[in-house]
Amino acid sequence: MKPPQIDFVNMRNYREIGLHFFTVMLIIMVPLFVVPNLSTDLKNYQRETNVLKDTRIDVREYRGKYFQKKVEKTLVILLQDESEIHLSNSQSCWKEIQNKNNVGKKITFYSGNNTADRMNPVQLEIEDKVIYDPSENAKWGYFLVLMTVGLAIYSGNKLRNYLKT
Repeated sequence: MKPPQIDFVNMRNYREIGLHFFTVMLIIMVPLFVVPNLSTDLKNYQRETNVLKDTRIDVREYRGKYFQKKVEKTLVILLQDESEIHLSNSQSCWKEIQNKNNVGKKITFYSGNNTADRMNPVQLEIEDKVIYDPSENAKWGYFLVLMTVGLAIYSGNKLRNYLKT
């Protein structure tokens, strides 16, 4: 009995179809969710000012892919009016925010267009000193935009070549 032959040409076509599907999803999602938050002009964001009351770090354990144990840390900034700001995507500024000298100081934060209420603000200031700014996470947005353009060009060329034959 002869072993089944693997058709590498068709497997390559399936990979291509998956790549084209991924490209279409990026073309739809990036302009809707990434591009509106790439603006560094703070006039485009909702500004809120309050007084810093305290900070804490919440730790959440969960099971990820393949049941691996994962830990997610979130800095919770407690404000004078009993509301909270959650910051989870950048730990580089946490020590500066948690400084006990900041308690009682004015804190200003800017909420993004497509962000959850008081979750990962676009910019955070304490006493008009910028602690966390948009350029810190904008690199991933720009990367997604460039990847979308590159994949769109690649898929367009593949489609054009396919239609020529």
